[in-house]
Amino acid sequence: MPPKGTGSATMVEAVTADKPRRPVGLTVAMRVSLLATWLEVAALSVYAVVVVFRASHADASSAMNVALLCVVLFTWAGGLALAARGLNAGRRWARAPLVVTQLLAVAVSVPLVQAGVRWIGWPLLAGSAAALVALFAPAMTRLLTQT
Repeated sequence: MPPKGTGSATMVEAVTADKPRRPVGLTVAMRVSLLATWLEVAALSVYAVVVVFRASHADASSAMNVALLCVVLFTWAGGLALAARGLNAGRRWARAPLVVTQLLAVAVSVPLVQAGVRWIGWPLLAGSAAALVALFAPAMTRLLTQT
């Protein structure tokens, strides 16, 4: 049996090591990243509801396509929400899915601008660019590499 003091100290270290890190303060980079992410979560969710609403007023031949699209949109929104919570908790893993999402948004926004749908293309491109800059800002890197 281990000495009385060492067992409890080990238990305390094990419990505190698993707690998520909390950022000391929200930096501008963190705020921009979180704002962009939560706006994307809201936009994906609203778009899924719009797809269902529009499908309910159309023929029923594409019900499986609508259902699949809604599953994809809600899953993507849920994943982004999870990543936003992880980023807010200072978790390094959260940056990767957010960067991938911003790169996908840039890849979608450029053709939208070129096709003349500027009212959605430019805001999407600007928001994605701002989020990417914020995700790679030195303050964000310092925050995510704290131990």
